[in-house]
Amino acid sequence: SQAADVWALGVVFFNMTTFSFPFDISESDEISIQNISSAPKYNCIYNDDFSDRAIGRLIDGMLAHDPQARFTIEQTYNFFIDNISTQIP
Repeated sequence: SQAADVWALGVVFFNMTTFSFPFDISESDEISIQNISSAPKYNCIYNDDFSDRAIGRLIDGMLAHDPQARFTIEQTYNFFIDNISTQIP
């Protein structure tokens, strides 16, 4: 589904920006349980207020637990263009 695709891309963005995953797992079958029961854990090596920055807000929207509240592909694209692409040199 589109919501699952956005969530998966959010995990990739999270990993690319924090060098970690938004959940702690030891077994792959635990991923779905943790996705439902816990919020992303920002262990960003760059900045403690990562979730307040534009990329953190984008990732929060992409990793929303409720698929109805999760960013759509269009919202993800528009948020990136409006808030993040202007910060790239």
